[in-house]
Amino acid sequence: PKKHGENEQICFKQTGDVVVKAQYPNIDLYITLENTKSLEDKLLQGDLDFALSEGIIHSKDIKSTIIRKDRLAVISSINYDINDNITFNELNNYDLLLRDKGSATRYQIDHIASNCGIKLKPMIESVSNYTIIIGIVRGIGVGILPYTIVKDYINNNQMKEINIDKSLERNLYIITHKNKE
Repeated sequence: PKKHGENEQICFKQTGDVVVKAQYPNIDLYITLENTKSLEDKLLQGDLDFALSEGIIHSKDIKSTIIRKDRLAVISSINYDINDNITFNELNNYDLLLRDKGSATRYQIDHIASNCGIKLKPMIESVSNYTIIIGIVRGIGVGILPYTIVKDYINNNQMKEINIDKSLERNLYIITHKNKE
């Protein structure tokens, strides 16, 4: 079977699996949803043929190709007590719901925090975007997730996006082992 891994955002917001299955109906697909570090490790071990990732790849043995641009969004419930415009440094003034260490989203957030000279202190860390979304909608705190995942919640007034003074743009990649076609 053709084995590929994906980050949750890419898998559920794009229909890559359906397109591959339609174009190559005789290929057996195996799909796994994992954070970028796990996908990278599986590619290096030969457990995956390719992966779709939003994270930075650290191994020189992995080839990455940009497939599109994306951005993260700072979000809260509609009624959460927060200004519409804040600085990145002010995030620690709120109860933070963040992705797990090892995820591309968390890596980017921690990198920005390090450049600002701060360490974010999340109240909740989760491997699941959905868990963070539920917490945000229920008013537990402030989160940072890919805009593509939360845009419907924003458009349906279940949460709001907070403007922040740092760029949260990033790239989405297809990654493969450099010695494997």
